[in-house]
Amino acid sequence: MRKNYWLDTYKIMEEVLKLLHKHVSFIEVEKRAPAPYFDRIEPNGAFALTCEDRKFPMLPTSLCTPMGNLNFVRRKSGFDSDTSADAINAFLDEATKVLGLIEVESETIYGITYCRYAVTRLPWRRGGYRATLSCMPVFKEKSDEDSSRREYAKANRMFNRVMSLRGTV
Repeated sequence: MRKNYWLDTYKIMEEVLKLLHKHVSFIEVEKRAPAPYFDRIEPNGAFALTCEDRKFPMLPTSLCTPMGNLNFVRRKSGFDSDTSADAINAFLDEATKVLGLIEVESETIYGITYCRYAVTRLPWRRGGYRATLSCMPVFKEKSDEDSSRREYAKANRMFNRVMSLRGTV
């Protein structure tokens, strides 16, 4: 994992929130440590956005990390029901240009297909838009309860450290 992985993680989340605010209305959730029980990826330096809203399963609600899921939009009914297809397409187009989103996986549950996107571009890194990530996210299986408690404590420590470095705690 790269040295500034966690700082990049929170910058990605802020960038996605900025783009969402620009195009759609939604209910933002409080920033907190990753939940190690959901959508974990292997620590290969990749980033993944996952979509969990029933009505708009193509809009991201959380960021997947090796520590777990960082939720930034309410999971169920987090987006305004009046959201238009044009607004969704405008968000996805701009997010693809800025963050290089690539759909890597989708899951169909009860007839609804939920998307997952890989983030392949970090525009704030040296090289600007050419600073691309070549690694793709690999999702992990859920771990047993005991290791999840340890991982939750580790995720909390990491979250607090990153927030203090950024001056937001």
